[in-house]
Amino acid sequence: MSKALYIITIVGSGIVALAFVVLAMDPKTTEMAMALPIPILIALIFHLIFVYKFWKSIQDGHPRTTPGKAVGFLFIPFFNIYWLFQIYPGFATDYNRYIQEKGIPAKPLSQGLLAAMVILILISIPVVNWVVQGMAISKICDAVNAIKFGKSVAG
Repeated sequence: MSKALYIITIVGSGIVALAFVVLAMDPKTTEMAMALPIPILIALIFHLIFVYKFWKSIQDGHPRTTPGKAVGFLFIPFFNIYWLFQIYPGFATDYNRYIQEKGIPAKPLSQGLLAAMVILILISIPVVNWVVQGMAISKICDAVNAIKFGKSVAG
C-alpha cells in the first residue's frame, strides 16, 4: 500500500475541504462553496478503498469482518459511528493476532493510535486530526506492507 497516496488523498482532501469552507465565508468567494463536495468525495472514495485493502490483507486469519462488510457497514447511519471503532482499533487487534499466529516478524499496531484517530475524526479537530490521521494511515500501510512483503516495517 502506498502511504503517500492515501495520506495525500485522505488527509489532503480534508485540508482542501477546510480551505473551501474558509473561502466560502467571504462574500466575494461564496461560489467556491459549490466545489466543496469534490475534495470530500475524493477523500471518501480513497478512504473506502483504504479500508477495503487493509481488511483484505488479513483475511486468511480469523478477522472480525470481511473487507466488504468493513466498507458496507460504514453506510449504515448511526451504526457507522460504532463501526469506525471496529474497523480501526479492531483492525489493530486482529492484525496483531494475525502476525502472532503467522509468525510474521512485524511490529504490532497501536490500538490507542487508531482509537485516537477515530475520536478525533468524530469530534473534528482539524490540524490535530490530520496529524494523527496521517500517522495512523502510515502505520496501517506499514503493517499491510509487512504482511505483503514480509518486512518488519510496521510499528
